[in-house]
Amino acid sequence: MTISSDSPFTPVSGQQQVSNAPEAPDATTREDPSHAGPPVDGDDRARNWMGIASFVTGVLGLSVIAIVLGHLGLSAHKKDRATNRPWALAGTILGYIGLAATVALGAAFYLGIVDQWQGSTHDARAQADVNAVGREMALAWADTGEAPVVVQGSGEYVVNSTTIEAQLAVDATLTDAIVSPVNWCVMIAYEGGNQEAYTYLPDQGVVEGAQCEAPPEPSPEPSPSSSAEPSGNPSPEPTASDG
Repeated sequence: MTISSDSPFTPVSGQQQVSNAPEAPDATTREDPSHAGPPVDGDDRARNWMGIASFVTGVLGLSVIAIVLGHLGLSAHKKDRATNRPWALAGTILGYIGLAATVALGAAFYLGIVDQWQGSTHDARAQADVNAVGREMALAWADTGEAPVVVQGSGEYVVNSTTIEAQLAVDATLTDAIVSPVNWCVMIAYEGGNQEAYTYLPDQGVVEGAQCEAPPEPSPEPSPSSSAEPSGNPSPEPTASDG
């Protein structure tokens, strides 16, 4: 059979005509996100800035920020979205060290303030107690003209028959010394305050420190000398002179 040259069909000799349709991509050449290489600059998966920022903020002492960014950087490294794990780890460690130091300094500062405040409170209460006792002693002198009797009880002080409630809540010791209506003192010593004691003097009022000393005990008077007793050996009798 003869085919005209004007026919639209072109004979193929020996093999089938190759189709012009595009070839299907090979399964091995398809892009697999799970097998992608490490992130590069500009890639949406790159999170290297987190580790660097964590280290920088850790050096600057921004502990909380360093810890947060460090953990984010470590998490990004696990997800293959960052490559600088050492930076993130170093920033995290610096953040925890800085946070621990901040907490320790804050606790020391807080405890120091608390101790100072408690000491000031004890001082103020000791001043109030010694002032109340001293004033009552002065009134007792004026009313009776005699030395008042001061007794320290449990949570109170008693001057003659007047009871004064103690303001000081810690262990305290009251000491009084009376010499005359113008020469006497009373002192309250205690622990836990900024001062060791407060003293009331009749001419000065409340003063700081232990300034109340007990009057010296009078020295014993010498006993009257006993009369001379005759010695055991009698004096020799005078002898008559010879002749």
